[in-house]
This record gives sequence, C-alpha cells and structure tokens, in this order.
Amino acid sequence: MWLNLATNLMEDFPIRSDLLFLPGHDRYSQLAPLRDRYLKELAAFLRGSHVIAYSMGARLALWSLHNQGILHDISSLTLISGHIGLQSDSARKERFAKDVSLGHSLLQMDSKSYREFLLQWNNQSIFEGREINENELRLRGHASALGVGSALIEYSTSIQPDVSSYLESISFPTTFIVGSKDVKYQELANVAQRANPSLISRVVVDGVSHDVLSTKPRHVESTLRSTLSHFFDSTEVTS
Repeated sequence: MWLNLATNLMEDFPIRSDLLFLPGHDRYSQLAPLRDRYLKELAAFLRGSHVIAYSMGARLALWSLHNQGILHDISSLTLISGHIGLQSDSARKERFAKDVSLGHSLLQMDSKSYREFLLQWNNQSIFEGREINENELRLRGHASALGVGSALIEYSTSIQPDVSSYLESISFPTTFIVGSKDVKYQELANVAQRANPSLISRVVVDGVSHDVLSTKPRHVESTLRSTLSHFFDSTEVTS
C-alpha cells in the first residue's frame, strides 16, 4: 500500500518519497535500535519533509518531533490512526505491563509461531476490513519476531510522552486521519485538534476502523493530494 501511494503521488507532484521501516521491523534478525538515538535521528531525517505515517509510525514521528522540540521545520504532517500519548499513570502502567508481556512472548517465537501470531494479530476487530492474503503475510513475516518484540518494549506507548502541549505550539499544518469505527482514535484526534484548531485538522473516513490505509487507500491519497496541492503551483502538477 505504501509503495502504491508513494508512486501515485510522485507521478503528479515534484517530490521524492522515502519509505522507512519501523524500528525492528526490517528483514534483519536483531534487536530494535535504542530509543533515544533512533528518535533523535528520525527527527533529523524528517526535517523539511511532508511526513506521512500510520499507527506506530505516527506515534514515533510525533514522539521524535516532540523530543527534539521541532516546531517549524516540517512542511506538513499527516498521521493515520496516530496516538498522542496516554494521559494517566494508571493507563501507562497497564499498557507497559501488556507491552512487556507480549514483547517477551515475541522474543521467544520461531518463524512458525511468529506466522501464527501474525494471523491472530491481523484478525483483531480493530483491523476490520484488512485483507491478509498469502503474499501480504509473507511480506509481514520478513520482520523477525526478535526485532518486533524488542521494538514493542523499547517503543511502548506507555513510554511515549503526552504531546498535547507540544501540538499547541507547532506551526506546520497537521492532519489526523481516523476511521469512523475507531472510536478511541477519533477522540485522540479530537484532543489533538482542540490543542491547535487553526493548524490541526481531522479527517474521519466512513465505514472503516484502524487500518484506514489498507481499507480505504483512495481516501488517504485524496487527503494527501489536497495537502500537497497547497505547496505546489498548479503549473507544477500534472492533471
């Protein structure tokens, strides 16, 4: 999906697209990179870009920009099902315990048990509408259980800061895209929009849950085209 999206946008806008693996989710059987170094390097990489990120990627993008205090040097930020940080200590403790438990289970999986985990994970109701065929399963299986498990612990949502106050100060246009069935993330997007209503918008895609990109890719592309069109003269963009 990401490759199709990037290709379509590059055909009509004078842009270059860089696609990033999530930490620990590439093809190498190794632990995810340490959090502080990765987030610092990610923020430096994102400077000056039109940033598009989904779910964990959206969390990490926000997290990195927050940590480095980047308020201006981003062209635009589009977050699909993005979390702005847990807002209570009890929720953080509960999430930390959950992530550590699942992370440790992943660390012990072999390729067969990891495949079974992927099937179960992608059948969750939150991913309603996502289709996992054999090819998609194979692609997702390229990541190692070791890398994914260590990333789950190292980059747990329980550790991510609440970025609400950071969003109040940003000067770049930001869009939260959420599914109409993803009630929790709709509320998170509402909180984000209230923090900076002049620059932060919310797009709710009807009839889908968390994985908006896989289930309604054209809606996501349409939103991104609208964002990019504000940055490029009409003579630069082909019809």
